[in-house]
Amino acid sequence: MSSKSKGSKNEREYKKILESQGYSVEKTRSGGKFGAKDFFNRFDLFALRKEDGQLVQVKTNQLPGIPVVEGIREFVCPSNIKKILAVRYDRGTPFYKKYKKHWRIIEVSNDVCNTKKQKDKRKVRRMSRICGLAYIRN
Repeated sequence: MSSKSKGSKNEREYKKILESQGYSVEKTRSGGKFGAKDFFNRFDLFALRKEDGQLVQVKTNQLPGIPVVEGIREFVCPSNIKKILAVRYDRGTPFYKKYKKHWRIIEVSNDVCNTKKQKDKRKVRRMSRICGLAYIRN
C-alpha cells in the first residue's frame, strides 16, 4: 500500500470517528497532479457540531516535524474550534506495542512557543512542554 493511499484511508477512518461523535465532517479533495488541497494549507479534515468544531491534520506512524506543528499552532481560529493532530499507528510501531491503541489525538494550543529561537531542532515528542501540545487521549 502506498503512503498516499494509506494516508487517505486513515483520513476516511478518522472522519468516521468524528461523524460517530456527532460532527459534520468535510474531507479535503485530492489535488490531482498538484497534490492535496488541504484546508488553509494545513488541515485534512474540518469537523463542525452545533457548539464546537475541529480542524484536523491526520498523520500516519509518526508525529509531524516542528515546521508543521508551528504552522498549525500559529493558525488563528475561534476559541470553540480545536486544532487537532491525529496520528494513526500501525500494529508494528512502538507506540502501538506500548499502548495497544492505533490513534494518538493531540490538541495544539495557541500558547507562546519559542522553538524558532532555538537552534537545536527537537523532535515534536519533546514539544509538549515547549509549545503547549495537550495530549487528549493516547
